[in-house]
Amino acid sequence: EILTENVMKENLHLHGGVASLTEMPKVFHLSKINLNMTIKPIQEGLPLRIFDILGCGGFCMTNYQSELTDLFRIGEDLEAYASLEELVDKCAYYLEHEDERHRIALNGYRKVCESHTYLHRIKEMLQKAAE
Repeated sequence: EILTENVMKENLHLHGGVASLTEMPKVFHLSKINLNMTIKPIQEGLPLRIFDILGCGGFCMTNYQSELTDLFRIGEDLEAYASLEELVDKCAYYLEHEDERHRIALNGYRKVCESHTYLHRIKEMLQKAAE
């Protein structure tokens, strides 16, 4: 546990707040790994942050939620972890495999553009309302 904590501290760069509409997309796009960590009480659903990261062309590493596989392919569109140890291992792997990390980020970006824009959601809501 101490080793894991030290590895995280050595390789983790925390930044202060950024402007949501102008700076945040740049941070998501330029970061090697964007971590999405859902708080423990949230057991279901996907946070908007996943879509924010992928929509900016960023590589997204998120905690596993069962709904992920309904919309995305883990290891193809984004990456997921189920434990702190797995998070550390996967981060180390993707920091060493830049081409694979970029390919996954590009796949995630394409998936969001093709299937998960606001226009897609509005059409879906209108169809459901019409039913």
